[in-house]
Amino acid sequence: MKNSIPVLLSLLFICGCMGSPYEISRMENEQLRQVPDYQLLGALSNTAVRNEKMFDEARRRELLTESEIRLVKKRSLKKGMSEYALIAARGQPIRVESLPGAPDKKKYVYGFDTKYTSETFVFIDKGKVSGWWEKKN
Repeated sequence: MKNSIPVLLSLLFICGCMGSPYEISRMENEQLRQVPDYQLLGALSNTAVRNEKMFDEARRRELLTESEIRLVKKRSLKKGMSEYALIAARGQPIRVESLPGAPDKKKYVYGFDTKYTSETFVFIDKGKVSGWWEKKN
């Protein structure tokens, strides 16, 4: 039993990494087609590993427009960009908050509010970025 614990932990680690941005960046086209949208978009936010093959797959699925791809490559925000483009540009948020009384509106929160870092709030209205605000410390 004692010897099986490291093996089990290794297997869990390996299985957990199969959907990592690094692993997604190394996939062939057929494998990329099997990756869920949210994982593909999240992997695109990782500037260290993303590649044109991943952008081509996002184009094929019609997740991102050409103008959004340019924004994603620069990690830029723009009013009117899709929620998908936001995730591809900035990654998964720390949290998503629904706005009371407004079912089509959300607030994405990026970063942490500490002495040395700040939070960025991105507002989504009907699937599009409607604005953002960075809390300065």
